[in-house]
Amino acid sequence: MSLRAAAIIPHSPLLIPEIGKENLLKLKKTIEALAKVEKTFIDNEIETIIIISPHGNGQENNFAINLSQIYKTNFEDFGNFSLKKEYNPDLNLIHKIKTRLEGKIPTQLITEEKLDHGTSIPLFLLTNNLPNLKIVPIYYSGLNNQNHFKFGQEIKKEISKPEIIPKEYNIQNMDFFSQSPYWNRNQPYQDACEEASLLIWQYYIKWIKKTKEEYNKDLLAMVELEMEMLGYFESTTIMEMKQIINRRDPSISARIIEHPTIHDLEREISQNNVVVAPFYGKWLWNPHYALWGPEYHFLVIKWYTTDSFITHDVWTMHWANRHYNKNLIMENIHDRNRIDVRKWAARVLILEK
Repeated sequence: MSLRAAAIIPHSPLLIPEIGKENLLKLKKTIEALAKVEKTFIDNEIETIIIISPHGNGQENNFAINLSQIYKTNFEDFGNFSLKKEYNPDLNLIHKIKTRLEGKIPTQLITEEKLDHGTSIPLFLLTNNLPNLKIVPIYYSGLNNQNHFKFGQEIKKEISKPEIIPKEYNIQNMDFFSQSPYWNRNQPYQDACEEASLLIWQYYIKWIKKTKEEYNKDLLAMVELEMEMLGYFESTTIMEMKQIINRRDPSISARIIEHPTIHDLEREISQNNVVVAPFYGKWLWNPHYALWGPEYHFLVIKWYTTDSFITHDVWTMHWANRHYNKNLIMENIHDRNRIDVRKWAARVLILEK
């Protein structure tokens, strides 16, 4: 990780077109400057924004870092009830910053899902073209200028550390279950790869040990939850899976990466974050699939080497730690498209440890 851009951003709600309306002409130069900042963020492929706001829950004797599983914004205080957005936390960076500051600068973690307008407005204006963005919201303190300078210096040191990704990494102690635990290919088991993949991850993250019978009950319960929420369970999208897992366990942090790279997946796995990914199964060229495999299939990616991604492939009960070529995996990651299965978008779901 490195510092790629920095900016001081005004946060008047009038900068939002739906709120500012006729006032936008008076703010033309500011809007043009914001467009330049947005372009800088896009050109530098910004992945995480550390945003320091004067309007958050600041404390007299502590800096505050807002740690929430999801952040939400709205602009109801300014008369607009339709604009809403959500953002994901950079949990890893928040942990690293808090650890670095311990014993040096008084810092407290707080949890506030709703973001203040000093945070919400700049994010709303600058991040529409950063689909994989994560954020670190920070609120300054009543301490003196020397402490504020030292606080900034420590953050700079943390984000300037070179990112080291090991050449090989294996997430350990992840149990395996098949989508058809009793080799029953009737519904719902025939189309339960999404549910099986999510349960494998949930058991790992929560350190839960289940028998085959208990797992089967959980699988059927997840199918029932999908029927309740969606009206169907077959071939759910990445976004629908995120909604299901958040409904099933709100404490879980799940986020989506659009158009992931090999580097993206390796970095997540090396941080013990599990990758759940959808595929056009017939192009995985697995000779053990019946009829060359399903059109829509999910794998849990838990391990990588120099040339392979190793997966828990839930299609059968024998494919724990199934190896696939990295390029083959990357070429066939496809989220669902109801019109043409071969044109699905490349998205993966990241489930954080």
